[in-house]
Amino acid sequence: MKRDSFGVLFLLKKNQLLKNGEASVSMRITVNGQREEVRTKKSINPALWSQAKDSNQVNTIIFNSLEDLVAFSNQVSNQVSNQVGDQVKIILKEQLHDRVKEILDVLNTWIDKESLFDDMNLSRQSKNRKKYLDPLLKIGWVEMEFPDKKTSPNQRYRITESGKRLLKIINKKD
Repeated sequence: MKRDSFGVLFLLKKNQLLKNGEASVSMRITVNGQREEVRTKKSINPALWSQAKDSNQVNTIIFNSLEDLVAFSNQVSNQVSNQVGDQVKIILKEQLHDRVKEILDVLNTWIDKESLFDDMNLSRQSKNRKKYLDPLLKIGWVEMEFPDKKTSPNQRYRITESGKRLLKIINKKD
């Protein structure tokens, strides 16, 4: 009996860097030994890509820091992001906190800090703002409605496009 096979491999074109220093990502699909390579129209910083040495392993992206994660989320591709959801959650928990997804989900529209913290069952103490909201503002995943008036009583927050891309990565594994 003939055994059918199917494989998908993501390849980085390191020898053909783009003007911005990134490398193009291609996808190789193999069905019953017949290979076809497809351009994904996506690119990534080569430093974020780890080429597997063993042919039985899949190419992976390695995040060593929160900065790597931020850089990747700013240039995410659907094909590659499927590989990294669990890794993203671990880094967020270790280097920020374990409520990033929850905050980004709530901030899909403009919302004041008090309502945000109420939705998350957090007290309105400044320590919670410093721990949960401020880091996301600094990274650029959340924005203020009045950035020039940080203490405005009318201040509200919402998720940025970069935050939406990160949320998309996180949700790939949910």
